[in-house]
Amino acid sequence: MTSPKTKGIRFERYVKKKLEKLGAYVIRSSASSGVFDLIAIFKHTRPIGIQCKYNGILSAHEKSKIMRAVEKYDIIPAIAYKEGSKVVVRIMLNGELIEDYIKD
Repeated sequence: MTSPKTKGIRFERYVKKKLEKLGAYVIRSSASSGVFDLIAIFKHTRPIGIQCKYNGILSAHEKSKIMRAVEKYDIIPAIAYKEGSKVVVRIMLNGELIEDYIKD
């Protein structure tokens, strides 16, 4: 049986590859030591900080940390999660999910 940690790492790597195929330069935070699991940089846009959550659920504490990072670094916040067999990367505004960036 796959541990939740292993499942999370695999999911982060999968999302990273998807973003790279779209032309992003992607940095993965090893051991999830930062606010975001991935930072995606596309040409002509602000960096996107992505929190990968297989189930798509962010705690209030995680949302708070994300919003503090947004204010401090002017980064676009997003969450990546599974929706059936698809991976969704959704942009956040004021802690709320507002727009699908990728739905593959």
